[in-house]
Amino acid sequence: MEFLYIWINEYHGIKKVGLNISNEYRFHFNELERQLSITNSENFIPSFFADSISSLTAIIGENGSGKTTLLRYIVEYLSDGINNHKDEQSIVVFKRNNKIHYFSHFSITITSPNNSIKLEKINDNNKIRDYATTVFLSNTFNPTSYNSHDYLNGQLGKTKNLSTQYLLYADYQNRTGQDAFNTALTYQQRFSSFAAEELIRIVRLLRWLNYKEAKGHAFPVKPPEYLNISLVFSENEEFKSELEKIARAAEKYFNITRNKKNKFLIQVFLASVYHFINEIKFISGPEIIADTYGKVPSLILEYFENNEYKNHPENSVVPEMHDIFYSILRKDQFSILNDRISQMQAFLELLGGFVHTRSVKVSKANNLISVVLTKANKADLEKLVEEYYKTERIAGYVDFYFSHQSEGESSLSSGEYAMLTVFARLNSMKVESRKPLLILMDEAELALHPQWQKEFVYHFVDFISERFASYQVQIIITAHSPFILSDIPPHCVVLLKRGNHHTVVVDSLESNKETFGANIHELFTDSFFLQDGLMGEFSRRKIQDLIKEIGTRDFISLEEFENRFKKRINIIGEPFIKSKILELVADKSDISVIDQIITQRNEEIELLQQIKKQKGNDKNRTS
Repeated sequence: MEFLYIWINEYHGIKKVGLNISNEYRFHFNELERQLSITNSENFIPSFFADSISSLTAIIGENGSGKTTLLRYIVEYLSDGINNHKDEQSIVVFKRNNKIHYFSHFSITITSPNNSIKLEKINDNNKIRDYATTVFLSNTFNPTSYNSHDYLNGQLGKTKNLSTQYLLYADYQNRTGQDAFNTALTYQQRFSSFAAEELIRIVRLLRWLNYKEAKGHAFPVKPPEYLNISLVFSENEEFKSELEKIARAAEKYFNITRNKKNKFLIQVFLASVYHFINEIKFISGPEIIADTYGKVPSLILEYFENNEYKNHPENSVVPEMHDIFYSILRKDQFSILNDRISQMQAFLELLGGFVHTRSVKVSKANNLISVVLTKANKADLEKLVEEYYKTERIAGYVDFYFSHQSEGESSLSSGEYAMLTVFARLNSMKVESRKPLLILMDEAELALHPQWQKEFVYHFVDFISERFASYQVQIIITAHSPFILSDIPPHCVVLLKRGNHHTVVVDSLESNKETFGANIHELFTDSFFLQDGLMGEFSRRKIQDLIKEIGTRDFISLEEFENRFKKRINIIGEPFIKSKILELVADKSDISVIDQIITQRNEEIELLQQIKKQKGNDKNRTS
């Protein structure tokens, strides 16, 4: 199934808007005559984007023009959620099994050139919702609606909701089985579940990539080479000296100066102890920790001083760490955190096995490991992340981040990470076989550097066509970027503007420019994207203030020119504007100021002459 056209009578501030979302046909609804006309798009090219992509439509609009609202309308229309809207004056046209159908609550007349295109009416729009799987993607997060029940309360029905706003709740609820709207939950608890799931989704994407690349299919975006796992030591001034003693005693006790991987595991153990003490403090309060739990550091130190390290056949320090946990922290007085201790032990055990594989490199400071993703067992890595995030609720002691470099800070740009998360979320969803997909993506260019915006459509289409090659896919994206528009043919674009407090669909750019392959700078200059030209608002106002100030003067002395105006004029980058402002100054100045301006102009002319001479010499040498 493919959606072709929607007529919206009224919905959240959008009134009487016709939305062409077909690349193959053009529709126009005459409300007065209740007549829907349909023609073939002259420039339609079958399989233009990919064999599996039936159409790709970009809804481009300025802020506040209603792009997101239109997507929301489509999602709600197709969902069987509890609040799907009842716009009884709407018209929906779609194509299924090579036949075009339409649904309308009222009678309309259908026209086409020579009556060449036939439309069949359906009487039950509920059937439409079963014809395709709707997918909603968005990276936006609105904290003002963070506690809204909108997303988990069934409003979007069976829609595959991959928006950040939804996943912040759904990931927690799916991981814990608890109500995500429980007011006692902290942001940390919700975000930690979301962070864990996002990381796992990316790991699963990388597993799929390894499989595809082994078959000769390259991923459109360079995947990260490493997952770096670094340690976070919680600040704890009360036990600072004791914890430093524990660190020194642990090094001496384990006596593993030659084994970097075991050194790292000891650091993990110490970080978990720091975490444990902070956890107790958070739950019990400073008074109780000082009286009861304050004994933990001294008990651990006492263990190191009074016991000898037992070598283990697997050459790992983890079994000994288990003994320490059991002999000290499993006592009745610490029973309040027994579950958490068990989780720490389980994580240490998994990490111990993982660290001793050949896919792991240890940093010089022994506080970070780099997992070589091409060598790592992704299933084991996924289990490791899962186990850690069971313990990470209040204060984490391990940080996971993807990178192109080992032992360094994350070298993934925000754009690369945004692209990875989009692909990872799409890769993670379960969809019915043979059922068409309608993918709706809001603010496609969000968080992307201009270079990534230029490449977004290419990479997105490449991924969809590879990952969902056996599906029929329709894509609708919203954006406000000429970088996106430059990759979309004009018959695949819906332009929105805000006019008289309602949304208006614009047939084309005011300059009548074509979009596909168009010069991005020229698209920028169109007033559809930027009012008041390409100049930044701050500089525009500064220049306006400068011109106004010069205009208030009857006379500008040399001293005032140099102290008040000269530097402000010199920093202007547009030569024509700078020249005109200097003319304004000259008109209100004496000869001394004009001489200064002439000197400056002569220097500029001399520089141009030198450039001209150099170009002439270069030309003579090549001829």
